[in-house]
Amino acid sequence: GFNNTLTNASADDDLKAIVTGLMTDWKPTFVRLSLSMKSYATESWLGDAAPYKGPMTDIINMIGANPNVYVLLTLRTDASMILQDPSDPEATNVPSDSTSTPDKTKFPSGTDAVYQALVDTFANSKFVIFGLSNEPGGNVITQATLVPALTHAAQTIRAEEDKLGVPHHLISVQGIHYSGKIDFYSTAPLTIDNIVYELHGYPPAQADYTFANIPVILGEYGPGGTPDLPDSGGFYDDLETKQIPNLAWDFESYSDCAPDLLSTTNPATLTATPWGTTVKTYLNKYAK
Repeated sequence: GFNNTLTNASADDDLKAIVTGLMTDWKPTFVRLSLSMKSYATESWLGDAAPYKGPMTDIINMIGANPNVYVLLTLRTDASMILQDPSDPEATNVPSDSTSTPDKTKFPSGTDAVYQALVDTFANSKFVIFGLSNEPGGNVITQATLVPALTHAAQTIRAEEDKLGVPHHLISVQGIHYSGKIDFYSTAPLTIDNIVYELHGYPPAQADYTFANIPVILGEYGPGGTPDLPDSGGFYDDLETKQIPNLAWDFESYSDCAPDLLSTTNPATLTATPWGTTVKTYLNKYAK
């Protein structure tokens, strides 16, 4: 968002303030947090923990300390990732492996080492769901290219969990067309346990998220140009009936990526937009 030049020296404290306000007033049980390690500057989950891994781990654990709350931890960008959509490279990274790595010297195993390190950090964190990517390949990648890449990444996570002797976490895999299309998984689901399939939609259509044989989460959704997502058609009732976890875009007081849930640049004053008010009302309706 507005801190994309990393000029804010207290970004971790501000993010903690944002998380506190979110959990206290909005009362979600599902939060998505993106690891954007090569969005505007290059950070790493490997090596020295102080600049990035340490503060982010503290924040993720802070969210997970709330009862019955799950965190979708999405690897949005990393220097080892590939196959970005040229029209939108920041948002569309695909994991690499030892055969497709962009740099055999720096990343001999591609993105595998990052997934292994994430498992090592959150091995015993039952609230963490590993998100392999964000809208991988945008509009240019094909199913035939994407599925093997995500399958390999998921298998890397499973191998590291088995090495450590810890239970298998949920893993979220995305689709093609900015993850707006996941129907092909219903005819050919991944042969890996504890997989969920993540759809993005602005707004999402019932036909895009309703399947009889695969579990779906809405990893991003919004109103698609109107101030709020009208519930007159029973959108939220439908999600609750089908028990589909959903994550509205997006809760950042420093963001400028519509449709924003907040209309402020102050982490201590989380003022909802009309869209945000719709989502907050929904969340509070089901809060326990």
